[in-house]
Amino acid sequence: MSSKKTKPPASNTGAPRTAPEKNCSIIDWLGFTVPFQNVSEVFELLGISSDYFSTNGRGGMGYKCAHRYGKITVYSDGTPDMGCHVEMSGTGCREYELDGLDWRELFTRISIKNGHLTRLDIAIDVVDGSLPLNKIESHIKNDALRMYFRAYSIHKSHRYTADGPVSSGYTRYFGSKMSRTLFRIYDKALEQGIPDADWVRFEIQLRDERADVAAEHIVRRDDLGSIAVAIINHQISFIDLTDSNKSRCPLAPWWSNFLKTTEKLKLVKRKLLRLLDHAREHLIKQYAPTIAMLKEGLGVTGFKDFMRNLITAGTERMTIKHYEIIHRSNVYCDIPF
Repeated sequence: MSSKKTKPPASNTGAPRTAPEKNCSIIDWLGFTVPFQNVSEVFELLGISSDYFSTNGRGGMGYKCAHRYGKITVYSDGTPDMGCHVEMSGTGCREYELDGLDWRELFTRISIKNGHLTRLDIAIDVVDGSLPLNKIESHIKNDALRMYFRAYSIHKSHRYTADGPVSSGYTRYFGSKMSRTLFRIYDKALEQGIPDADWVRFEIQLRDERADVAAEHIVRRDDLGSIAVAIINHQISFIDLTDSNKSRCPLAPWWSNFLKTTEKLKLVKRKLLRLLDHAREHLIKQYAPTIAMLKEGLGVTGFKDFMRNLITAGTERMTIKHYEIIHRSNVYCDIPF
């Protein structure tokens, strides 16, 4: 990933106060840590030139130094075991996309560099009326839902204007703020002060291993919306109470209409894949006779030259996928969490 020669943002005015034209899913927060302390390597990993970061000694999050580009912050100069840490707020994520940079490539490079995500937020913006807040309130009140969460709460928020504080509505939280998975649902139009708009936001906040696993799925599938919906499906369902046994109750029609699918994604850490072993076994099974034939036919010197040229040509054609296989090759089992 080469550094982008882009101009720094002139100002940070936050998210635009306009609703999306259609339903969409976006990455709305990212935090990750890499094990190395050379901040120049972090800029290279991000794909942003160091020229566009301003540096100060105030630091934060236990680090002595912070480097800022808009709402993207790189923290450095911590203890040797802290490496460097990167935080992107929602606005920072939009700035990253405006620079033409790619999430899948970034997640792959973080993995290759033995980094790990500390937080990943996925937001679904719903503007077609398919996620009615009054239906959510009614089903919660009547306990017409199935969920893995043990905690649920509602918080009233305010925003400040020239005329004083104004209510920005209620946020429904599923899970606790310390949970590895947390859902937030709220009226985004009201929060942004946009009158006469139907804009509901469903936010999925993932931490640590679950953020890592979600990033792996994003790299493999490149379909953020379906991944977000599958995570929701695994955690919570709003139902019609047609049976005393909730497991037999059907999904509420409005909920099915919102999700469009029943696919479920359980965030399971798949460690230690024997990927190099698989490649080696495939080579032996399919091409061992051909390789032996070349050795016999070319002789020792000719075969060495052939293999040297083969490896040189192959190295030039290696992609991020091949380096990721090298990085991930060990012996693990699936560990649910």
